[in-house]
Amino acid sequence: MTKKRHQSLYSKPASTAPHSFAASTGATASDAPPSVNEILNTLRRSRISSNTSPESSHEATIQTPTLPPSLRNLLDLPSTPTPRPRRPQRLDANGRRLPAGPAPPQSWLDASVYAPQPEVESRSASGNRRPALHHLPGITRKPREKSLIDLCLRRMAKDWNFQNEYNQHYLASLPTRLRILLLSYVAHFGPENGVGYVGLDRILKLPDDDDSGQGINNEDFTRLDLASSIGNSVSLKQVIRLIRPPTNDSTTAAVSWDAPSIPQTVRASPLIGLTHLSLANPGPAASWVALLAIAAATPTLTHVSLASWPAPNLTPNATAFNAKMTARGSPVVNLAAEDRYAHSIDLDFSAAAAILRRLARRWYSLEYLDVDGCAEWWKALYWGLEDEGVDWAGDWARVRCVSMRNPGLRGVPTDSPFDKSAAAKMAVRELEAYVRKHRGWIDIIKDQD
Repeated sequence: MTKKRHQSLYSKPASTAPHSFAASTGATASDAPPSVNEILNTLRRSRISSNTSPESSHEATIQTPTLPPSLRNLLDLPSTPTPRPRRPQRLDANGRRLPAGPAPPQSWLDASVYAPQPEVESRSASGNRRPALHHLPGITRKPREKSLIDLCLRRMAKDWNFQNEYNQHYLASLPTRLRILLLSYVAHFGPENGVGYVGLDRILKLPDDDDSGQGINNEDFTRLDLASSIGNSVSLKQVIRLIRPPTNDSTTAAVSWDAPSIPQTVRASPLIGLTHLSLANPGPAASWVALLAIAAATPTLTHVSLASWPAPNLTPNATAFNAKMTARGSPVVNLAAEDRYAHSIDLDFSAAAAILRRLARRWYSLEYLDVDGCAEWWKALYWGLEDEGVDWAGDWARVRCVSMRNPGLRGVPTDSPFDKSAAAKMAVRELEAYVRKHRGWIDIIKDQD
Protein backbone atom coordinates (compact mmCIF):
# COMPACT_ATOMS: atom_id res chain seq x y z
CA MET A 1 0.00 0.00 0.00
CA THR A 2 1.16 3.49 -0.77
CA LYS A 3 1.95 5.77 2.10
CA LYS A 4 -0.29 8.70 2.74
CA ARG A 5 1.51 11.97 2.23
CA HIS A 6 0.36 14.81 4.44
CA GLN A 7 1.46 18.36 3.89
CA SER A 8 2.35 20.24 7.01
CA LEU A 9 -0.11 22.93 7.97
CA TYR A 10 2.48 24.90 9.85
CA SER A 11 5.47 26.65 8.38
CA LYS A 12 8.60 27.79 10.13
CA PRO A 13 11.05 30.42 9.04
CA ALA A 14 13.91 29.31 6.92
CA SER A 15 16.97 28.45 8.94
CA THR A 16 20.00 30.62 8.35
CA ALA A 17 23.51 29.36 8.53
CA PRO A 18 25.64 30.55 11.43
CA HIS A 19 28.13 33.33 10.89
CA SER A 20 31.10 31.09 11.55
CA PHE A 21 29.96 28.63 8.91
CA ALA A 22 29.48 31.38 6.34
CA ALA A 23 32.97 32.71 7.02
CA SER A 24 34.59 29.27 6.77
CA THR A 25 33.00 28.29 3.48
CA GLY A 26 35.65 30.24 1.53
CA ALA A 27 35.39 32.80 -1.15
CA THR A 28 33.72 30.54 -3.68
CA ALA A 29 30.22 31.55 -2.55
CA SER A 30 31.04 35.27 -2.58
CA ASP A 31 32.40 35.08 -6.10
CA ALA A 32 29.11 33.66 -7.43
CA PRO A 33 27.00 36.23 -9.37
CA PRO A 34 23.76 37.37 -7.69
CA SER A 35 20.60 35.70 -8.79
CA VAL A 36 17.71 37.41 -10.52
CA ASN A 37 15.58 37.47 -7.37
CA GLU A 38 18.35 39.17 -5.43
CA ILE A 39 18.74 41.84 -8.10
CA LEU A 40 14.98 42.51 -8.11
CA ASN A 41 14.87 42.75 -4.32
CA THR A 42 17.75 45.22 -4.37
CA LEU A 43 15.99 47.38 -6.95
CA ARG A 44 12.76 47.33 -4.95
CA ARG A 45 14.54 48.48 -1.80
CA SER A 46 16.31 51.30 -3.61
CA ARG A 47 13.08 52.46 -5.26
CA ILE A 48 11.16 52.48 -1.98
CA SER A 49 13.92 54.40 -0.25
CA SER A 50 14.08 57.00 -3.04
CA ASN A 51 10.29 57.47 -3.04
CA THR A 52 9.92 57.77 0.70
CA SER A 53 12.83 60.07 1.34
CA PRO A 54 11.34 63.30 -0.15
CA GLU A 55 7.98 62.77 1.53
CA SER A 56 9.56 62.01 4.86
CA SER A 57 11.83 65.03 4.59
CA HIS A 58 8.88 67.17 3.51
CA GLU A 59 6.79 65.94 6.42
CA ALA A 60 9.70 66.63 8.73
CA THR A 61 9.97 70.18 7.47
CA ILE A 62 6.27 70.73 7.92
CA GLN A 63 6.22 69.33 11.45
CA THR A 64 9.16 71.44 12.58
CA PRO A 65 7.96 74.52 14.43
CA THR A 66 8.56 77.83 12.71
CA LEU A 67 10.26 80.81 14.29
CA PRO A 68 9.91 84.52 13.69
CA PRO A 69 12.46 85.98 11.28
CA SER A 70 14.18 87.94 14.04
CA LEU A 71 14.79 84.84 16.20
CA ARG A 72 15.79 82.79 13.17
CA ASN A 73 18.47 85.32 12.26
CA LEU A 74 19.63 85.54 15.87
CA LEU A 75 20.00 81.76 16.22
CA ASP A 76 21.46 81.46 12.72
CA LEU A 77 18.85 78.90 11.64
CA PRO A 78 17.97 78.16 8.02
CA SER A 79 14.75 79.58 6.67
CA THR A 80 11.66 77.39 6.57
CA PRO A 81 11.16 75.83 3.14
CA THR A 82 8.01 76.75 1.30
CA PRO A 83 5.29 74.08 1.14
CA ARG A 84 4.66 72.25 -2.08
CA PRO A 85 1.84 73.72 -4.18
CA ARG A 86 -1.42 71.87 -4.20
CA ARG A 87 -2.75 70.39 -7.37
CA PRO A 88 -5.77 72.46 -8.46
CA GLN A 89 -9.03 70.61 -8.82
CA ARG A 90 -10.52 70.52 -12.30
CA LEU A 91 -14.17 71.55 -12.09
CA ASP A 92 -16.79 72.23 -14.73
CA ALA A 93 -19.24 75.14 -14.88
CA ASN A 94 -21.61 73.39 -12.44
CA GLY A 95 -18.87 72.72 -9.86
CA ARG A 96 -18.56 68.99 -10.52
CA ARG A 97 -15.18 67.28 -10.66
CA LEU A 98 -13.97 66.50 -14.16
CA PRO A 99 -12.50 63.10 -15.05
CA ALA A 100 -8.76 62.78 -15.35
CA GLY A 101 -7.11 63.37 -18.68
CA PRO A 102 -7.54 65.91 -21.45
CA ALA A 103 -10.95 67.20 -22.49
CA PRO A 104 -12.68 65.31 -25.32
CA PRO A 105 -12.82 67.00 -28.74
CA GLN A 106 -15.93 68.95 -29.59
CA SER A 107 -16.61 66.66 -32.56
CA TRP A 108 -16.97 63.71 -30.19
CA LEU A 109 -19.47 65.61 -28.06
CA ASP A 110 -21.52 66.77 -31.06
CA ALA A 111 -21.68 63.27 -32.55
CA SER A 112 -22.60 61.61 -29.25
CA VAL A 113 -26.00 59.98 -28.87
CA TYR A 114 -26.36 61.80 -25.54
CA ALA A 115 -25.71 65.23 -27.04
CA PRO A 116 -28.63 67.67 -26.68
CA GLN A 117 -30.74 68.32 -29.72
CA PRO A 118 -30.03 71.62 -31.53
CA GLU A 119 -32.49 74.39 -30.78
CA VAL A 120 -34.79 75.34 -33.61
CA GLU A 121 -37.44 77.96 -34.13
CA SER A 122 -41.05 77.20 -33.34
CA ARG A 123 -44.39 78.59 -34.41
CA SER A 124 -47.28 79.77 -32.32
CA ALA A 125 -50.88 78.65 -32.65
CA SER A 126 -51.55 81.37 -35.22
CA GLY A 127 -48.51 80.43 -37.30
CA ASN A 128 -46.22 83.28 -36.23
CA ARG A 129 -42.54 82.47 -36.02
CA ARG A 130 -40.87 82.33 -32.61
CA PRO A 131 -37.09 82.35 -32.09
CA ALA A 132 -35.27 79.52 -30.37
CA LEU A 133 -35.22 79.48 -26.58
CA HIS A 134 -31.52 80.29 -26.24
CA HIS A 135 -30.92 82.00 -29.58
CA LEU A 136 -28.93 84.75 -27.88
CA PRO A 137 -25.66 83.82 -26.10
CA GLY A 138 -25.00 84.94 -22.56
CA ILE A 139 -26.42 82.10 -20.42
CA THR A 140 -23.65 80.12 -18.73
CA ARG A 141 -25.80 77.45 -17.11
CA LYS A 142 -28.79 76.42 -19.17
CA PRO A 143 -31.40 74.39 -17.29
CA ARG A 144 -31.70 70.82 -18.41
CA GLU A 145 -34.87 69.84 -20.21
CA LYS A 146 -37.62 68.61 -17.88
CA SER A 147 -35.68 69.72 -14.81
CA LEU A 148 -37.45 71.52 -11.98
CA ILE A 149 -36.31 74.97 -13.11
CA ASP A 150 -37.23 74.23 -16.71
CA LEU A 151 -40.73 73.05 -15.82
CA CYS A 152 -41.40 75.97 -13.46
CA LEU A 153 -40.23 78.62 -15.93
CA ARG A 154 -42.18 77.00 -18.73
CA ARG A 155 -45.38 77.01 -16.67
CA MET A 156 -44.83 80.64 -15.64
CA ALA A 157 -44.32 81.64 -19.28
CA LYS A 158 -47.48 79.89 -20.45
CA ASP A 159 -49.49 81.56 -17.65
CA TRP A 160 -47.70 84.88 -17.98
CA ASN A 161 -50.82 87.05 -17.93
CA PHE A 162 -51.80 85.52 -14.58
CA GLN A 163 -48.27 85.62 -13.14
CA ASN A 164 -47.84 89.23 -14.19
CA GLU A 165 -50.79 90.28 -12.04
CA TYR A 166 -50.71 87.80 -9.17
CA ASN A 167 -46.94 87.93 -8.49
CA GLN A 168 -46.27 91.47 -9.61
CA HIS A 169 -44.61 92.43 -6.29
CA TYR A 170 -42.27 89.42 -6.24
CA LEU A 171 -40.97 89.16 -9.81
CA ALA A 172 -38.11 91.60 -9.21
CA SER A 173 -37.09 89.68 -6.07
CA LEU A 174 -36.18 86.57 -8.05
CA PRO A 175 -32.47 85.84 -8.57
CA THR A 176 -30.96 87.57 -11.56
CA ARG A 177 -30.27 84.29 -13.37
CA LEU A 178 -33.93 83.23 -13.10
CA ARG A 179 -35.20 86.61 -14.30
CA ILE A 180 -32.93 86.46 -17.35
CA LEU A 181 -34.19 82.97 -18.12
CA LEU A 182 -37.81 83.99 -17.50
CA LEU A 183 -37.66 86.61 -20.26
CA SER A 184 -36.39 84.00 -22.73
CA TYR A 185 -39.08 81.52 -21.71
CA VAL A 186 -41.81 84.15 -22.08
CA ALA A 187 -40.53 85.01 -25.56
CA HIS A 188 -40.64 81.35 -26.58
CA PHE A 189 -43.62 79.90 -24.67
CA GLY A 190 -45.55 82.99 -23.55
CA PRO A 191 -48.07 85.25 -25.28
CA GLU A 192 -47.58 86.08 -28.93
CA ASN A 193 -47.15 89.80 -28.22
CA GLY A 194 -44.32 89.18 -25.76
CA VAL A 195 -43.70 90.12 -22.17
CA GLY A 196 -45.27 93.60 -22.29
CA TYR A 197 -43.83 96.83 -20.94
CA VAL A 198 -45.66 96.51 -17.61
CA GLY A 199 -44.34 93.00 -17.08
CA LEU A 200 -40.82 94.05 -18.10
CA ASP A 201 -40.93 96.94 -15.67
CA ARG A 202 -42.05 94.63 -12.85
CA ILE A 203 -39.24 92.17 -13.58
CA LEU A 204 -36.56 94.85 -13.56
CA LYS A 205 -37.72 97.34 -10.92
CA LEU A 206 -38.39 96.64 -7.27
CA PRO A 207 -41.54 98.06 -5.66
CA ASP A 208 -41.35 101.64 -4.41
CA ASP A 209 -41.57 100.57 -0.77
CA ASP A 210 -38.53 98.27 -1.13
CA ASP A 211 -35.36 99.91 0.19
CA SER A 212 -32.90 97.23 -0.98
CA GLY A 213 -31.72 99.38 -3.91
CA GLN A 214 -32.42 99.24 -7.62
CA GLY A 215 -28.79 99.31 -8.71
CA ILE A 216 -27.76 96.46 -6.44
CA ASN A 217 -30.66 94.31 -7.62
CA ASN A 218 -29.60 94.48 -11.29
CA GLU A 219 -25.81 94.59 -11.05
CA ASP A 220 -25.46 91.23 -12.84
CA PHE A 221 -28.37 91.75 -15.25
CA THR A 222 -26.41 91.65 -18.51
CA ARG A 223 -28.82 89.88 -20.89
CA LEU A 224 -32.19 91.26 -22.03
CA ASP A 225 -34.32 89.06 -24.29
CA LEU A 226 -37.15 91.05 -25.88
CA ALA A 227 -37.85 88.70 -28.76
CA SER A 228 -41.43 88.93 -30.09
CA SER A 229 -42.04 91.97 -27.87
CA ILE A 230 -40.50 94.86 -29.80
CA GLY A 231 -43.15 96.52 -31.92
CA ASN A 232 -45.95 94.49 -30.31
CA SER A 233 -46.14 95.16 -26.57
CA VAL A 234 -42.85 97.02 -25.97
CA SER A 235 -41.57 99.93 -28.02
CA LEU A 236 -37.95 100.89 -28.47
CA LYS A 237 -38.65 104.26 -26.87
CA GLN A 238 -39.77 102.46 -23.72
CA VAL A 239 -36.57 100.41 -23.74
CA ILE A 240 -34.55 103.63 -24.01
CA ARG A 241 -36.52 104.98 -21.04
CA LEU A 242 -35.46 101.93 -19.02
CA ILE A 243 -31.81 102.25 -20.01
CA ARG A 244 -31.65 106.03 -19.60
CA PRO A 245 -34.37 107.23 -17.23
CA PRO A 246 -35.46 110.82 -17.89
CA THR A 247 -34.29 113.42 -15.40
CA ASN A 248 -36.63 116.07 -14.05
CA ASP A 249 -34.93 119.38 -14.89
CA SER A 250 -37.86 121.57 -13.87
CA THR A 251 -37.01 123.45 -10.65
CA THR A 252 -39.44 125.57 -8.66
CA ALA A 253 -38.45 129.03 -7.49
CA ALA A 254 -37.49 129.25 -3.83
CA VAL A 255 -39.55 131.38 -1.46
CA SER A 256 -36.48 133.14 -0.07
CA TRP A 257 -32.72 133.01 -0.40
CA ASP A 258 -32.41 131.49 3.07
CA ALA A 259 -34.71 128.57 2.31
CA PRO A 260 -32.88 125.23 2.01
CA SER A 261 -32.68 123.82 -1.48
CA ILE A 262 -34.68 120.70 -2.20
CA PRO A 263 -32.35 117.82 -3.15
CA GLN A 264 -33.07 116.40 -6.57
CA THR A 265 -33.46 112.66 -6.80
CA VAL A 266 -31.52 111.04 -9.63
CA ARG A 267 -33.14 107.88 -10.97
CA ALA A 268 -30.61 105.12 -11.45
CA SER A 269 -30.81 102.98 -14.55
CA PRO A 270 -31.90 99.39 -13.85
CA LEU A 271 -29.76 98.15 -16.77
CA ILE A 272 -26.36 99.63 -16.07
CA GLY A 273 -24.39 96.55 -17.16
CA LEU A 274 -26.34 95.44 -20.23
CA THR A 275 -24.18 93.63 -22.82
CA HIS A 276 -26.60 91.19 -24.54
CA LEU A 277 -29.79 92.40 -26.23
CA SER A 278 -32.29 90.48 -28.37
CA LEU A 279 -34.73 92.39 -30.57
CA ALA A 280 -35.62 89.38 -32.70
CA ASN A 281 -38.96 88.82 -34.41
CA PRO A 282 -40.25 92.41 -34.17
CA GLY A 283 -43.79 93.55 -34.78
CA PRO A 284 -45.06 95.93 -37.45
CA ALA A 285 -44.29 98.97 -35.28
CA ALA A 286 -40.53 98.32 -35.26
CA SER A 287 -38.57 101.27 -36.63
CA TRP A 288 -34.97 101.67 -37.73
CA VAL A 289 -35.05 105.27 -36.54
CA ALA A 290 -35.74 104.08 -33.00
CA LEU A 291 -33.12 101.35 -33.43
CA LEU A 292 -30.47 103.96 -34.21
CA ALA A 293 -31.56 105.87 -31.11
CA ILE A 294 -31.28 102.82 -28.87
CA ALA A 295 -27.89 102.02 -30.42
CA ALA A 296 -26.65 105.46 -29.39
CA ALA A 297 -27.85 104.76 -25.83
CA THR A 298 -26.18 101.33 -25.60
CA PRO A 299 -22.64 101.62 -27.00
CA THR A 300 -21.34 98.82 -24.74
CA LEU A 301 -23.43 96.03 -26.26
CA THR A 302 -21.40 93.02 -27.37
CA HIS A 303 -24.14 90.58 -28.52
CA VAL A 304 -27.19 91.74 -30.50
CA SER A 305 -29.94 89.78 -32.25
CA LEU A 306 -31.82 91.44 -35.13
CA ALA A 307 -33.39 88.25 -36.43
CA SER A 308 -36.36 88.69 -38.81
CA TRP A 309 -35.97 92.48 -38.98
CA PRO A 310 -37.20 94.21 -42.14
CA ALA A 311 -34.84 95.87 -44.59
CA PRO A 312 -33.14 99.03 -43.26
CA ASN A 313 -35.33 101.99 -44.14
CA LEU A 314 -35.82 105.27 -42.32
CA THR A 315 -39.11 106.07 -44.14
CA PRO A 316 -40.94 102.76 -44.58
CA ASN A 317 -44.37 104.37 -44.92
CA ALA A 318 -43.27 106.53 -47.87
CA THR A 319 -41.81 103.68 -49.91
CA ALA A 320 -45.01 103.01 -51.85
CA PHE A 321 -45.79 106.69 -52.59
CA ASN A 322 -44.51 108.70 -55.51
CA ALA A 323 -44.50 112.45 -56.12
CA LYS A 324 -44.44 114.42 -59.37
CA MET A 325 -43.00 117.85 -59.86
CA THR A 326 -45.32 120.66 -60.97
CA ALA A 327 -43.05 121.59 -63.88
CA ARG A 328 -43.91 120.16 -67.27
CA GLY A 329 -41.93 117.06 -68.18
CA SER A 330 -40.60 116.47 -64.67
CA PRO A 331 -40.07 112.82 -63.73
CA VAL A 332 -41.87 110.92 -61.02
CA VAL A 333 -39.79 110.94 -57.83
CA ASN A 334 -40.22 108.53 -54.95
CA LEU A 335 -40.77 110.13 -51.57
CA ALA A 336 -38.54 107.64 -49.78
CA ALA A 337 -34.82 107.11 -50.30
CA GLU A 338 -35.56 103.93 -52.26
CA ASP A 339 -38.61 102.37 -53.84
CA ARG A 340 -40.20 99.01 -53.23
CA TYR A 341 -38.23 97.35 -56.05
CA ALA A 342 -34.79 98.61 -55.06
CA HIS A 343 -33.68 95.31 -53.52
CA SER A 344 -35.57 92.72 -55.54
CA ILE A 345 -35.17 94.04 -59.11
CA ASP A 346 -32.65 96.90 -59.13
CA LEU A 347 -30.35 95.23 -56.56
CA ASP A 348 -29.56 98.62 -55.07
CA PHE A 349 -28.62 98.46 -51.37
CA SER A 350 -26.93 101.85 -51.07
CA ALA A 351 -29.54 103.33 -48.70
CA ALA A 352 -29.62 100.22 -46.51
CA ALA A 353 -25.81 100.11 -46.40
CA ALA A 354 -25.70 103.75 -45.26
CA ILE A 355 -28.09 102.98 -42.39
CA LEU A 356 -26.04 99.95 -41.34
CA ARG A 357 -22.92 102.10 -41.40
CA ARG A 358 -24.51 104.52 -38.95
CA LEU A 359 -25.56 101.56 -36.80
CA ALA A 360 -22.02 100.15 -36.79
CA ARG A 361 -20.58 103.46 -35.63
CA ARG A 362 -22.83 103.34 -32.56
CA TRP A 363 -22.33 99.65 -31.74
CA TYR A 364 -18.54 99.73 -31.98
CA SER A 365 -18.11 97.09 -29.22
CA LEU A 366 -20.13 94.44 -31.03
CA GLU A 367 -18.75 90.89 -31.06
CA TYR A 368 -21.78 88.82 -32.11
CA LEU A 369 -24.52 89.74 -34.60
CA ASP A 370 -27.62 87.67 -35.33
CA VAL A 371 -29.38 88.45 -38.61
CA ASP A 372 -31.27 85.18 -39.07
CA GLY A 373 -34.20 85.43 -41.46
CA CYS A 374 -32.93 88.70 -42.99
CA ALA A 375 -31.80 87.35 -46.36
CA GLU A 376 -33.61 90.24 -48.04
CA TRP A 377 -30.90 92.70 -46.98
CA TRP A 378 -27.84 90.54 -46.33
CA LYS A 379 -26.12 92.15 -49.33
CA ALA A 380 -26.25 95.51 -47.54
CA LEU A 381 -23.72 94.18 -45.02
CA TYR A 382 -20.97 94.28 -47.67
CA TRP A 383 -22.41 96.70 -50.22
CA GLY A 384 -20.40 99.49 -51.82
CA LEU A 385 -16.92 100.73 -51.14
CA GLU A 386 -15.24 101.00 -47.77
CA ASP A 387 -16.51 104.55 -47.18
CA GLU A 388 -20.09 103.72 -48.26
CA GLY A 389 -21.04 100.60 -46.31
CA VAL A 390 -20.12 98.90 -43.06
CA ASP A 391 -16.49 99.26 -42.05
CA TRP A 392 -15.62 95.72 -40.93
CA ALA A 393 -12.00 96.66 -40.30
CA GLY A 394 -12.84 99.70 -38.17
CA ASP A 395 -16.27 100.01 -36.55
CA TRP A 396 -16.99 96.27 -36.45
CA ALA A 397 -13.43 95.05 -36.13
CA ARG A 398 -14.38 93.13 -32.97
CA VAL A 399 -17.17 91.14 -34.58
CA ARG A 400 -16.10 87.51 -34.54
CA CYS A 401 -19.36 85.69 -35.30
CA VAL A 402 -22.36 86.47 -37.52
CA SER A 403 -25.42 84.21 -37.57
CA MET A 404 -26.95 84.12 -41.06
CA ARG A 405 -29.53 81.35 -41.11
CA ASN A 406 -32.69 81.54 -43.16
CA PRO A 407 -35.19 78.99 -41.85
CA GLY A 408 -38.03 80.44 -43.89
CA LEU A 409 -36.45 79.38 -47.21
CA ARG A 410 -35.29 75.89 -46.35
CA GLY A 411 -38.21 74.28 -48.14
CA VAL A 412 -37.71 76.12 -51.44
CA PRO A 413 -36.62 73.64 -54.15
CA THR A 414 -33.33 74.35 -55.89
CA ASP A 415 -34.82 74.07 -59.40
CA SER A 416 -37.37 76.84 -58.89
CA PRO A 417 -37.25 79.73 -61.39
CA PHE A 418 -36.61 82.29 -58.67
CA ASP A 419 -34.32 80.45 -56.27
CA LYS A 420 -34.24 82.55 -53.11
CA SER A 421 -32.44 79.83 -51.19
CA ALA A 422 -29.52 79.83 -53.62
CA ALA A 423 -29.35 83.64 -53.51
CA ALA A 424 -29.21 83.56 -49.71
CA LYS A 425 -26.38 81.02 -49.73
CA MET A 426 -24.51 83.14 -52.26
CA ALA A 427 -24.87 86.21 -50.00
CA VAL A 428 -23.43 84.26 -47.06
CA ARG A 429 -20.40 83.19 -49.08
CA GLU A 430 -19.85 86.70 -50.44
CA LEU A 431 -19.96 88.27 -46.97
CA GLU A 432 -17.53 85.69 -45.64
CA ALA A 433 -15.10 86.33 -48.49
CA TYR A 434 -15.48 90.13 -48.20
CA VAL A 435 -14.73 90.26 -44.47
CA ARG A 436 -11.80 87.84 -44.72
CA LYS A 437 -10.33 89.90 -47.55
CA HIS A 438 -10.54 93.28 -45.80
CA ARG A 439 -9.98 92.24 -42.18
CA GLY A 440 -9.38 88.59 -41.37
CA TRP A 441 -11.13 85.53 -40.04
CA ILE A 442 -14.82 85.54 -39.14
CA ASP A 443 -17.20 82.75 -38.15
CA ILE A 444 -20.48 82.52 -40.07
CA ILE A 445 -23.29 80.42 -38.62
CA LYS A 446 -25.24 79.25 -41.64
CA ASP A 447 -27.68 76.55 -42.71
CA GLN A 448 -26.36 73.11 -43.42
CA ASP A 449 -26.36 72.16 -47.10
